[in-house]
Formats: sequence, C-alpha cells, structure tokens
Amino acid sequence: MKSLLALLSAAMLAIPPLQAAVTGTFQVTSAWSGGYVANLILSNSGTAGLTNWNANLSTRDTVSNAWNGTATPVTGGYAVTPASWTAVIPAKGSVSVGFQFNAAVSTPSKPTKLTVNGTSVPLSVILPGATPTPTPSATPTPTPLPTPSPTATPKPSPSATPVPSPSATPTPAPTATPVPSPSATPAPSPTPTPAPSSTNNGLSARHLTGYFPSWSDPYYYYAGYSGTPMTDAQLIAASKLAATSQTPYTDIAIAFAQPNFSWSGLAANTWAGTGIQFSSAPQDVAQSIRILHQAGQRAILSVGGATYGNWSGLAAEATLPAGSAPIRTALAKILVDLKLDGLDVDYEVSGADALTVSNYAQAILNMRLAVDLATQTDGRPRQLAVAAWSTGADYTAAVPDPANPNRISYWGGSAGRERLTFASTISSGAYAGRTVGSLADAVNIMAYDAGYQHYDPAVAYDQYRSLVPATTAVSIGLEVAPEAWGGAILVVNNSDAYQAGTVIQLDQYGNVLNVPDSVQRDGTHVLANGINSKDGLMVWDLLLTNRVALTGPGGTPVNSAVPATIASEALTLFGSSTTTPATPSASPTPTPTPSASPSPSPSATPAPTATPVPSPSASPTPAPSGSIITTGSIGFHDYYGASPTSPQDTLVLDGDTYTDLILSNLTAGVMYGHLIQKATPGILFNKDYLYGSILGQLLQENIASEYYTKGSTQLAPSPLQAAVMGTGQGGPYQINNYAADMVAGTYAPAGFSLINYAALQKNIGYTMATAATQYSKPTPTSFNDLYFGPMLCAYFHFNDYLALQYIGGTSLTTPWTAASHGWTPQWQPYFSGSLQSFTGLANAPLDILLNQAYNQGYYGPLLTASSKTCQNATAATVASMNSFTNAWGGDSYAQYPYQVRGYLDQLYNIPTPSTTNLSVTVTASNHVAVNMGSLGTIFSNVFQKLGYVNASGAYGPIPAASAQAAFQSALTANGLTASSVLDLSSATGRPVIYAVLEQAISTLESNLGTDFSAVTMSQL
Repeated sequence: MKSLLALLSAAMLAIPPLQAAVTGTFQVTSAWSGGYVANLILSNSGTAGLTNWNANLSTRDTVSNAWNGTATPVTGGYAVTPASWTAVIPAKGSVSVGFQFNAAVSTPSKPTKLTVNGTSVPLSVILPGATPTPTPSATPTPTPLPTPSPTATPKPSPSATPVPSPSATPTPAPTATPVPSPSATPAPSPTPTPAPSSTNNGLSARHLTGYFPSWSDPYYYYAGYSGTPMTDAQLIAASKLAATSQTPYTDIAIAFAQPNFSWSGLAANTWAGTGIQFSSAPQDVAQSIRILHQAGQRAILSVGGATYGNWSGLAAEATLPAGSAPIRTALAKILVDLKLDGLDVDYEVSGADALTVSNYAQAILNMRLAVDLATQTDGRPRQLAVAAWSTGADYTAAVPDPANPNRISYWGGSAGRERLTFASTISSGAYAGRTVGSLADAVNIMAYDAGYQHYDPAVAYDQYRSLVPATTAVSIGLEVAPEAWGGAILVVNNSDAYQAGTVIQLDQYGNVLNVPDSVQRDGTHVLANGINSKDGLMVWDLLLTNRVALTGPGGTPVNSAVPATIASEALTLFGSSTTTPATPSASPTPTPTPSASPSPSPSATPAPTATPVPSPSASPTPAPSGSIITTGSIGFHDYYGASPTSPQDTLVLDGDTYTDLILSNLTAGVMYGHLIQKATPGILFNKDYLYGSILGQLLQENIASEYYTKGSTQLAPSPLQAAVMGTGQGGPYQINNYAADMVAGTYAPAGFSLINYAALQKNIGYTMATAATQYSKPTPTSFNDLYFGPMLCAYFHFNDYLALQYIGGTSLTTPWTAASHGWTPQWQPYFSGSLQSFTGLANAPLDILLNQAYNQGYYGPLLTASSKTCQNATAATVASMNSFTNAWGGDSYAQYPYQVRGYLDQLYNIPTPSTTNLSVTVTASNHVAVNMGSLGTIFSNVFQKLGYVNASGAYGPIPAASAQAAFQSALTANGLTASSVLDLSSATGRPVIYAVLEQAISTLESNLGTDFSAVTMSQL
C-alpha cells in the first residue's frame, strides 16, 4: 500500500496550474460551545471551468466531518479535495465544501490563507452576524444569512437532495450509523428582516430607463450556504441589481451581452457564451429579476455596447428560418429562462457606410424576431429597444434635410446612421414591407456622447421622434458626470447650470443656445411633445453615484446629477402611476413554455412548540367566464392492445363539471415538479405528463371518478366509491403503503414517511406517535379531500423519487453513490445515471420511471429496465420511451404509465395512438376554460391545507392571504389578471397556466421563509 504522502503527491501531479480567476469565501453558518459548521465556497469568475482542483486551507481548528469533499490534515491546516460532483468549478460559478469543526473556544478562528492548485487566492471570512473580512485582498462576498442550528444541518448529497424523504414498496436496508450532529444548544438564529414591499414604487407611466452594469454587481448566492434561501430583503441587500427595485426606474437594461451570443440554458447555470459579466450565477440573478418584477419594473437585456462589436453573425441570421438561427434562438431562450422583458440593441459600431448600416438593420430585425420567438414561447409581453447614436438622426450631406439641404450637422462619422438604418425597408419574412425603424418599441438616445459645445439633446429627441412611429417611445439619454463624453456635466435643475460643461453652447447645426444641460430641461422638452405619453428619459449608468461638486450662479455650491436625483426630478416632472407600466409587443400571440424555477437548497425543519392554528375553511371556487367554453370528454379505464380497449368510464367536461377537480390536481402536479427540481437542480421532464400525472393517477386508480360532484370538497363523494378509503387502501389515488418509511423499510417513521414532511403533518390525519400502526387502520378522511388529497399524492411520488436515491446508502441520511454505499439495489447505478442524463434533456421521461416505481414497485423489473435504457439518455431515448409500443398488449404494470399519458393526451388534445391500432392516432377536441381568478381560489384552498413553521417558530396552516398574494404576484409577472381566461387544452394556454403556478409556488415558499420539501422527526 502506498503511503498517504505518496498518494497525495501523485494526486497533486495531476492538478493543473491555476488559470481561472478563483476566490474563496469561508462562511461559518452556525456555532456553539466547542464547535461550528462552515462552508468553503470557491468561486470562479473566469470564462473557463477549473477541473481537478485541490486547495489548502490554513486553520488551527480541527475538522471532525466534511461533505462535498474531503479534508486531510497537513501542517498548518487541511488539504481539501473535491468530491466527484464538485470536481469542476464552472465558469462564472462556484462549488462549496462543508466542514464540521471542533474548537476549544466558542469563537471560530479565522483561516489565514487559502491556496488553490498551489496558488494563493483571496479569501473572505464570514462569521455569524459579521460582515465579510477579506484576506489578503478585497473580494465580493455574499451577505450573511440567518443560519440554522447545528443539529438541523443536513449532510449534503451530490444531487442536492434535501434531507431524507421517501417512496414506494418498502425494503429493509442495512443499518448504518448516521453522522453525529453536535448536541449543544446553538445560539438563536437572527430575526428575519421583513421583506420590502413588492408594490409599485411610484413608477411613472413614462419610461425611465436605467442601464445596469452586470460586472458591478457583487457576488451572492440566493439558495444560501446554510441551506436557507435568502429572504427578499437579504437579496436586495446583497445584489445591486435587486436593489434597483427600490428605485422608480421603470426599465432596467442589463449590460451587456455579446452579439455573437450563445446560452446553455438556466439549468447549466453559467454565463459562458453570453458575454454577460455577473459574478453570481444565472439562477441567482433570476431571483433578482424576480424582485424587479415584483416592483412592477421591466428587465431587458442589452446586447452590444462599446465593448462588443462582433455583430456579423447575428446580422446574418435575419433572413434565415428559426431552425437555422442559433443566435436568435439562444437570445429567445434566455429571455424565457430568466423571464426577461425584452432586448436592447446597442450597436456601437462607428460609421454610416452601406455595410455598417446594413448590418445594423439586419441586427435590429433578427433581435425583433428573437423577442417575438420568446413571446410565442411563453406568452410574456416583451419589447425591443434600440440604444440610438447621439447624432444618428442628424441630417448630413449623405442624408440631407429635404426642406433645407444646406442644414448639415456639425458631426461627421456616424451622424445620420439611424436615419439611414431606420428608413431601410424589410424585403421578406414576417415584417416584409415594414421599415426597420417601425420594429422598435422604444428608442433610447445616447444623447450624452457628443459633448456640450455642438450638441443639443432636445434637437436629437425631436429628430428621432419624427423618424419612428407614434407608438414607439422615445427617451432622451442622460449620463452621470464625469463619465459623460466631451466634458459635459449634467445637473438637475436649470438654475444649477452655470459652470463650464453645464451649459449647452451650440446645437448640431451651429445655432447658438447657451441653455442648461439639465434633467429639468430635457424632461420638460419631452413633456411638451404630445405624440407618445410614454416618452421619457434614460440614464447611463445606475451605479455611477459620485457627484461632481460645482459652483452655481452667485457662487452657490451645487452638485451634478446622479441616478437618484435624476429619478426624483423625473417623477416631479412626469408624475407617478399606481399601475405597472405595460410592455408593448409586436407579437401578442402567446405560445408559452415556461422555464424551470430556480432551485433553492433544502433546509431542515425546526421542531416548534406552538399550538397549531385551525385550518380555515376552503373558499368556494367561482365558475370561469370568458370566450373559452369548457367542452369535450376524457375516456379512461382502457388498455392498449388488450381488453378492454374501450373506455369503461368517461368524464364529460361540459359545464365545468370537473374543472375544479382538474385544477386542484394540476396545482399538486406543479408542486410535484417543484419539489423534484429543488432536490435535483437542472433536471428536466415533460411538464404535461409529470404535472398531469396526479390527475392521471386519480382517473386510473379511483373507482369511477365521474361520480365526483361539482363543488364537492371530496374527491370520491359517492358511497359507491367508499372502498378506496378502507384499511390499507390509501384513498382515491391508491397510495397503499402511505404509512411506510420507504428507505428504512419500517412502519416507524425514519425520515422517508409521509408523516415526516412538515407540510403534510397539519392535515394528514394521524401523528408521529400513531404512525407505526397506521397501516392497520382505515385511510384518514383527509386523503379524500379535494385540496389535500392531490398534494398527498404529489408528496408520495416525491418521496419515491428520493427513496430510490437513498436506499443502499451508507446511512439513512446518505444517498447511494457508486463510490460510497452500503449495498446496491437492483436499479442502481442505472437510476442515478438516468437522473444525471435527464439534467438538461428536454422532455425527459421521468414520469414513466416514477409511475413504474409506484405501480409495480421498486423491485419490479420495469423500473430497472427503464433506468438502464435512460442512463445515457438522448433525444432518441426520449422518443423510444414515449412510444406506446412499450405498453402494447402488455400486462397492467406495462400499461399503467401509458394509460396515464393517454388520458392526459385527451385532455391536452395531443395525438395519441388508438387503443386498437398503434398505427392510427386519435386527437381529441377538448377545451377546459381556466379562469385565473378561479385558479387562484383553488391555489389558496390547496395551500391552506399545508402546514409550515413561521418566523416565530409556530406551526400552523399557510395563511390564505399569503397564498393569494403569491398567486396575484405570479399573475402580474405573467401579464395576466384575475379575469384572464386560458384554455388548459391549448398548447398556447397551458404553458402560461404552468408558469403562473410555478411562480406562485416559488414566491409563496420564499415569502413564507419555508422549505416545502423539509422533513422532521418531531410532531409539530
């Protein structure tokens, strides 16, 4: 056997030299007398990932346990090596290794040095309640978060799965000793800071646009190193982007993406290929964008700028079809993924020659098409803005003024560029016959790049106003001194203009002016033009806050304008509106496919002592209204290629008889997907089938669901259905082994039983004390509740999802991995491989695997066979798994996943094979009108049935007001109102409904400061 030193030496030979821009953060998440828990976060701000890293951390304290990596004692500290799942520090991303330390004193010692691959790197230290202490050089670090007690710290797993939760047929697993947690009483967690108001911040109906430099936003980690996601207040404190929600700017332009753009998707969580320069990862920035939306602001992505000039590829795509335009597709995808509200063309290529103008025109067209594609994908209204050259609308010798050909601008170079570009006529495609200038919803004039000696922003505004349609909003751009070009110094009031640079001497055409270069003058000039009530002002940039001290008239001291004073003056001039500004869109037709919600890390649930508050009664669900009429039917209880081939039961949808039943199940289905994506960030699945699987299971497993009565609070109200509530039946969804712990293989809860879920304990109908004998008792009536029953089913399947990963682990709190396990169940390593391959794989067939696990059980052959098929899944694998040949003529176990899909195909009007002939497809013609106000009532009724631990430590039902506020926020973010009506059976309406439910769930979870996947071993 080699010595440890030899092994370490050999390992280090394989480590490449450090080339990425790595910084370290050592964050203590909890401390007690004699020990503490800390995370070492390594962040890579470079453009390439760092693989096979190792680190040395200098500390005098002793590591007793580590996760996400290993810690080996060396002189002066520890050598840290990554686990297989943390071996790569992605570009613009980070990895975290956790430690439990023993310390002789209650105050953790500060590590003094960090090296990565032999190179010393900056290290910031965050102690509980303290601000970061950089060593040896300042490095942006996250804001400290409230921390859980040491006993509540789960041991992380490679798949970011929360603390244990369960699944299907119980099977004994070898007993292993869990990692001990400190037993000392921890210091209390900080009191959560109230979240800022998410209401409109007095926004003007006019545009007040501010550019935000992505490179200036400090690093933050929304999910929280302690496993507790940031509150909105903490996020606003940590992120300058999120903090702009506290300003009255209506439009936040995020600068800059590169024109030669590519995007790996939100699940990849990297800015590689985008040119965007945030220190934080996309999933974290998405949360800051959410904060902007809550404030009624729009967030748009600015492409180009002075840094990026690589426009040729983007321009060349303008005449290509969608499938042949990867840059357009990538831009549309990031708009959808980050829920951005549009694009901004910032084409800063000098010159007004024919090639420059042509490329500019083609770039504007292609970006218009990208905006349209995004809106067609998710239904979100969006805008295309153009950051126009200061002198681009000037008359020149090449573009003379028809009324006065001798009126020539002082400026050469790019003067007249936009006048030429905007007049270009589009020759083909969706916008054939239109001028390029008509494609923009907004034009922001960079009216600060021509100094004060020969340039008047008011003249530029008038010229641009005449170039574009009346429906296009035009804004005068302002720049904060001293960055403004040519020595111009912007002041707030006309009376402040006195010193050189604050007074405009001549306009573009040589007319003597001597007028103030002030916010007041520009804003007043915009107001005087009555063409478009949204015309306004633009600012570069929002983070330029240093004022220039000036001398005003009579020697009085005045200051130059900064974003805050510009905004204040703008509101004084423009007034404010209590309504969120509407976003124009050239393509109003929605065809949404919402992106996956960012996945916060799970956290353990504390054991509170307060008396639960009784659940409020459910509100009656109003009937939908609108032009969509619910009609059609769904046949069920049939087989593919086996008897019976004709449906034995039918839901007749007319009259909205079953709409509330469908929507309560759909709400639970979206919660099911939310829980899975929290456990495994980046995993993808077919939303139609996974979100719909709860309803599909009800149709297949319940006795004659057509007996449901509209307005009933019971899933199975008929006496003819009573058998499903018998001993061991598990209610209408037939979740027969609901009382079992799916990993421990016992009826005593051990972390993977439904009773362990904090959200369910409130209404599950039995207690931790009686759980071990519940299998011998009738099914609790709560399992038949219209609003609670579907959620129970969702958690049951989520429990399966986790148990399949934890069975065979070295302990009940440690998942199975190929490198570390107690024993190997038959579905491993194939199931783990499948989950890895489903990360980033569109429409992955996760629903099929989990329905096989539910219906046939973990140890049946179907789950193992399908896991083998999917362990290296591709799009071809998805097509193979989707084929109904897998069910044709098979037994009930082979049929079940495809029966569920077949019922959902009918609901969604998706072509599905005939039950008698595989080569024949049948397409239903159904419509399910979903009034969003009605859906909001159902959402509220569902979530009032769930429990949570509030900020005071009391356990009780989720308040109706909280659920309603979260749902309303989601409606607003998606451009909808309570009176909106969408068709669930429509390929355009359904994804919008999904997007609303996804956002409502995430918002509610965040607002409550809870974790819907949390488990507890206590009776709450």
